[in-house]
Amino acid sequence: MTTRRWWVIGCAVVMAVALGLGWLLGASPLLETARVADVAREGVEAQNLAYDQELTTLKEQFDGIGELEIQLAGLRTELPNGTALPAYVAQLATSAQQHSVTLTTITVGDAVAYTPPVTDGADPADTEAAPTDTATDAPPTDTATSPPATPAPDAVPATASVGAGTPVTSPLVTGDNFAAIPITIALDGGYANALDFVESLQKGTRLTTVTAFGTTKVDAPATVAEDEDAPAQAPAPTDAVKGTISLYIYVLLGPPSAG
Repeated sequence: MTTRRWWVIGCAVVMAVALGLGWLLGASPLLETARVADVAREGVEAQNLAYDQELTTLKEQFDGIGELEIQLAGLRTELPNGTALPAYVAQLATSAQQHSVTLTTITVGDAVAYTPPVTDGADPADTEAAPTDTATDAPPTDTATSPPATPAPDAVPATASVGAGTPVTSPLVTGDNFAAIPITIALDGGYANALDFVESLQKGTRLTTVTAFGTTKVDAPATVAEDEDAPAQAPAPTDAVKGTISLYIYVLLGPPSAG
């Protein structure tokens, strides 16, 4: 083999080694860097797509925030963040005027912290309380009922799996943020009007639970000669009674404001 051939072979080997080293030291790291960058880009694109979907959902929810605020305002009327007693007393006065009864006294007791009901698996039919106000044709001479041990509004089953009469509790409602305020009302008026007034309390804007309703019949006053110049007075109702109503109204404290 001639010297020139050896030089050709040697140059070819050197060029092959140079190409190999160039690939290992130059092109291969650059290609790996490009591959890693492509993987990162795909991950960022997927994350951006998830963010876009979440943003779309938030925009749809925000579009209905006005309706939710209206619902919240209505709920806050039933369960205010404070006692709101002046507004409730005004509601009582308006309802009494509409049903032709006279409120003689309104007594407000100390608030009672909410206690979740305890269920023992008893049949609800065996423990169902009797109604406290049932209309009759004639007013009774003396009726009364006793308030429950734990003041709480009537529980409404949250799902179909909850049996009728089974109380439903929530970890969001505790004795720290939910309280009942006992109120006793004394009134004068007709027995039928008093029943209508009691019904209006339970259908008013404020969440109310009537726990006791008692009446005592009042004898009609003796007829006396009236002065012809005196203004005419409405005759006393024939079913006149003095009534006493015991009830609870409720307060639900909102979460503490940030800062």
